[in-house]
Order: sequence, then structure tokens, then C-alpha cells
Amino acid sequence: MTANRPTISPAAFARALTIALPVLIGGCAPEEKVVDIRGPLVNLSGAQGGLRDEFDRVRARQNTATPDAANVIDDAADPSKLVVQNADGSVTLTRTEIRHVMVHLMRELEGEKDDLLLQQVLSRQTLDHWAAQGVDGPALVAALRENRDDISRMFARMPAAEKSPSVRLEAMGGGVMKLALVDGAATNMRFVELWVRLERDGWRFLWVR
Repeated sequence: MTANRPTISPAAFARALTIALPVLIGGCAPEEKVVDIRGPLVNLSGAQGGLRDEFDRVRARQNTATPDAANVIDDAADPSKLVVQNADGSVTLTRTEIRHVMVHLMRELEGEKDDLLLQQVLSRQTLDHWAAQGVDGPALVAALRENRDDISRMFARMPAAEKSPSVRLEAMGGGVMKLALVDGAATNMRFVELWVRLERDGWRFLWVR
């Protein structure tokens, strides 16, 4: 007989949208928040509020030794080009940009396997937080799959991630960035914020709300 797996109820998932993120980033060293930076401004050296400098400081913490990096074609328009085939038969998901996380999250949620989501897409902080609540990785992935359509709708309104004109980017500290839909783009949306964290192997999904 298969043991009952822990699950995340719709009510628990909804509560997590408001309480999980402060818990997840609460232990990070405080850093200055930079607000109201949108669209192409984030690519400019010395952009308003110093967000470009903060973005570069966060990225500087990344371990850039990506396996078979020479084989990576940085083109989120074709998800298959963001998957590196390693010599040992394993795969490495390219996550050097926030939009890569969005691509991989949706692609893997549309599938039936959890391995790549748990190993390379979801932040370790997110997994650890839910494990402490008695929820394992597969249950967390199942909850995300149940909310896939609403996550997809939000992503459709920020197609270029932090470079989208409809997005405000905030540095939250500890390598965490928040992408928030603004103005009309946030109208009639269940989710309006994407939170990501830069870890040693690249950007990872932290949460949505």
C-alpha cells in the first residue's frame, strides 16, 4: 500500500502567498531596496537608484563554472536551447537570466516529472521552508502545477522578465529579486509578483504572490 503523501491545501497555498516570502528571506542580510526601476532602464550602467550596480553585485556571487557552458545558446525563445546535454548523459538547465527560470518553470510544470524542478529550478530556501512544514518536494510541485495557469498568465505579462516595461524590479537582499507587475498589467491577476534568488549555480524560483 502506498503511504499517503503530504499535500498543500488551497487554503495553505493562499496563506503562503502572504507569509512564506517574509519567512524565506527573513534570515538574509538586509540590503538597500531599490524601487520603481522598469523595463530597459535595468540594463543601463548607473541606472536610477543604483539597481544596475546591485544587480551586478548579486550576479557576482554566482559560480559561473557551468558544465559545458560553450554549448549553451542563450535564447529563451527556444527552451531546448537552454538545456545543456552533458557528456555523462545528464542535463544542466541554463539559468543565467531570470527569464530562463520562467521558461524552465513553465516547461517542467507542463510535464509529469519533478526531478529537474526540485534539483535545478526551485530555490533550496523554498524547499527547506516547506519541508519544515511537513511538505515534501513532490507535494510542493503538485501545488505549483495546480496553479500553473495563473502563473502562466502572470508570465505572459512580463515576457522579458525584469526588462519588461510592465515590471518593477526590487532588490530584496540576500540575492533575492522581486519582479512586480505594475499599473494596468496587474489588473484582474491572481499573481502579480515573481520572486527569484541567485544561488551558486544560477537564478532559482523562490515564490509567487
